[in-house]
Amino acid sequence: MKTLGLIGGMSWESTVPYYRVINETVRERLGGLHSARLILYSVDFADIERLQQADAWDEAGQVLAQAARSLEAAGAEGLALCTNTMHKVAPVIESAVTIPLLHIADATAAAAKQAGFHTVGLLGTRFTMEQEFYRGRLRERHGLTVIIPDPADRETTHRVIYDELCQGEIRAESQQHYRQIMQRLVEAGAEGIILGCTEIGLLINPADAPVPLFDTTRLHAQAAAQWALADNPGGPSDAVPEAEGRALQIHETIPVLRIFDLEKARAFYVNFLGFRLDWIQRLEETGPAYLQLSRAGCRLHLSEHHGDGCPGATVGLRVTGLTAFHREIMATGYRYLHPAVEPMPWGVYQMEVIDPFSNRLRFYEPSTEAATVP
Repeated sequence: MKTLGLIGGMSWESTVPYYRVINETVRERLGGLHSARLILYSVDFADIERLQQADAWDEAGQVLAQAARSLEAAGAEGLALCTNTMHKVAPVIESAVTIPLLHIADATAAAAKQAGFHTVGLLGTRFTMEQEFYRGRLRERHGLTVIIPDPADRETTHRVIYDELCQGEIRAESQQHYRQIMQRLVEAGAEGIILGCTEIGLLINPADAPVPLFDTTRLHAQAAAQWALADNPGGPSDAVPEAEGRALQIHETIPVLRIFDLEKARAFYVNFLGFRLDWIQRLEETGPAYLQLSRAGCRLHLSEHHGDGCPGATVGLRVTGLTAFHREIMATGYRYLHPAVEPMPWGVYQMEVIDPFSNRLRFYEPSTEAATVP
């Protein structure tokens, strides 16, 4: 595992999820007590924000370049800049060090393209929405069409980020403003929406939008962790194709579960089990939906299409932290199901949940790894 250097503090509110998501991704991949090798350089955001407002980007770039040099000297093998806006000075940082900078726009674009999208809405600071350093990279390197809000909506989006989210304030009225802005982006043609500021995920979640959201904080952190875990120093995106004749390796199984009602599926999988809605696709505007959910390294596909099997599938999911997961879902107040964690004769603790379509998910943890069960 390679050592990652994080340039954070812009704001610290959004740097915290980076630390958590990177470590979660490493633990999910390696298991046990594994955690990420990280070095954090947290800047004083007040200094950076002052330089932003003064349009002193060169000076701001030098501050972050010095942070990057310090991280490299401390042993970092790659860098993640934990902010969207300051990727405006990414070239300055890259020129200051000999180790790679993992660009946040690349991780975001990869997720949008994997979902099959060509046109995306972009929310972020005024700098990110209006200037070419971010939109241009999405367009020129990744072929995405980017739609931004109108001037009034851009001003609202920017103000909420700096005056509220960066101060740790979450206001219901601002959440409603963002919902309305996202709806207008969808009406303008956006198939999905990029949360192009690492603070926005503190305010908005997938249930707030009529289309899939791309949370740049989570996507960037996951991509950074995957890069650190990759055998190839260039990271997953630069991996060499397998040589002919190499033994087959299966890296992931994605269950496809049949559903009949999107709202019931959302209530069960998102609100109750805490999965994230990554994307929804339809072959036709009024056709059956096909969607992806994810949580803690697991991906599930849900399908309304009659050709994707009958309801009543059974899926086994080996987990760690089953007891904490049980407490979490019981606290949601979901009325239709009250599962228990039970010991099984074959040496595991198991919690079975049944969705509204008779699909069974059996979360299990070996008894030698499990914490005390309630």
